[in-house]
Formats: sequence, structure tokens, C-alpha cells
Amino acid sequence: NFLIAIFSDAYAAYIGTSYALKLIEFLKIRLTYEKHEHYHCLVKAPIVLNHYMVIMAPIIIMCKSRRLNKIMLFVQYFLFMFLFLLGLTSFIVIVIVPFMLLI
Repeated sequence: NFLIAIFSDAYAAYIGTSYALKLIEFLKIRLTYEKHEHYHCLVKAPIVLNHYMVIMAPIIIMCKSRRLNKIMLFVQYFLFMFLFLLGLTSFIVIVIVPFMLLI
């Protein structure tokens, strides 16, 4: 019974820190590939375009090209800025302009 108590305490302590350990490992991997010359575009994708990068990931991993990495980064940020400016313009036209007409 003494061994069972020791093992259950050790298991309880491990379960409490297991999520933190997984998170630390994830951050180590992210920091490793964040500056990688071939895979930088996979890690640095804007949140809006993550689904797009899931589709493109096999192609990028197979090619291992710096040029493709730079092209993908340009496409990602161009699309992100386009979507941002489209959303901002829509917000101004739909919300701000009618409010200004009321005054």
C-alpha cells in the first residue's frame, strides 16, 4: 500500500505538470523553426491564414526552398493586409458613415 501511495502521488504531480511540459516542448520546436530558412513561412503565418498553410505545408516541406519561403511570406502578408484593409473599409462604411450622417 505504501508503494501505491507513492506512485499515485508521483502520478498526480506528473499530471499537474504534463500540460506545462507539453507547452514547453511546443515552444522549443517553434523557436527552432521560427528562424529556419526553409520553414519560416509555416510558423509565422498570420492567424487568419493558418488553414491556408495547412494545405500548403506538404508542398513547402518537400521543396525546401528559400525562394518559395520568401514567396509564401509575401503572399501571406499581402493577403492578410488585403483582408485587414477590406475589413477596415467595411467597418468604416457600415458603422462610421451612417453614424456621421445622423449628426
